[in-house]
Parts: sequence; structure tokens; C-alpha cells
Amino acid sequence: EVRNLAARSAEAAKEIKDIVEKATIKANEGKNIATTMIEGYKELNTNVSQTIDLISDIQNSSKEQLLGIEQINDAVNTLDQQ
Repeated sequence: EVRNLAARSAEAAKEIKDIVEKATIKANEGKNIATTMIEGYKELNTNVSQTIDLISDIQNSSKEQLLGIEQINDAVNTLDQQ
């Protein structure tokens, strides 16, 4: 009986060890996936920031063009009045 219990205990311990090892592997896989996602989000954030900067540059250029067009318009109106 004692040998039987010892054998069952040893088998249960081996099964527990296998389960823990599999859980550890899955946890590491999850960690790697999370790390990859974080890096992806960082890259996405960088790209979004660059896009915002480009849009701001376009906005500023458009304002400068508008001022130039207004000056041309004023000059044409002045010439028309002469």
C-alpha cells in the first residue's frame, strides 16, 4: 500500500511538474507577444507623431500661400484702380 501511494505521489508530482513547465512556456510566449505589441504601439505612436508634424507643416505652408495670394490679389486690385 505504501509503495502504491509513493508511486502515485511520484506520478502526480511528475504531472504537476509537466503542467508547471507548460504553463511557464505559455507565460513566456504571452510575454513575448506582449513585448512585440508594445514595440508595435511605440512605432505606431512615432508614426502618428510624425504625421501630426507633417500636417502642421502643411498647415503653416497653406497659411503662407494664403498670405501670398492675398498680397497678389491686393496688388491686382491696385493695378485695376489705376
